[in-house]
Amino acid sequence: MIYFWIVIALVILIYIIYRARRGTTRYCAVQNAFLGKYTYDRLTKDQQKQVHEQTEDLRRRGGRGMSLSDMADMLKFSFYALGMAELDIPPALPGEKWAYVRNPFLALHGAESQMSHVKYQLENKHKVNIDLKTPAEALDEMFDENSSKST
Repeated sequence: MIYFWIVIALVILIYIIYRARRGTTRYCAVQNAFLGKYTYDRLTKDQQKQVHEQTEDLRRRGGRGMSLSDMADMLKFSFYALGMAELDIPPALPGEKWAYVRNPFLALHGAESQMSHVKYQLENKHKVNIDLKTPAEALDEMFDENSSKST
């Protein structure tokens, strides 16, 4: 009977660690997206083109089929952050760093609470207001556009 409780305790511990790690990954992906947008908007057109090309290459290496132009802003700028990190372009806000996020597609799924937290942190720490559409908002907008085209 004692082994049963040990196994139950281990399963609960593994689940707690998994949830904490998943929350951290989501937070990092969201922070990358906000920092990515802020930094990308401050680059020259040539630098933006270079970041876009690097990020497309990164996306292709990862085997993702969706192009950057089809992605919601939150996802696109999370990928751009990874591209800027590969190009050694630091975030435009002092004291911030890019986080390595293995799969922004998965990391951003269900990250709405992290979005509000990151946005609040950046507003308070750096006095900047960065607006990004959530993937859900982008989908709603896309469906609204498609339904208006069909009528």
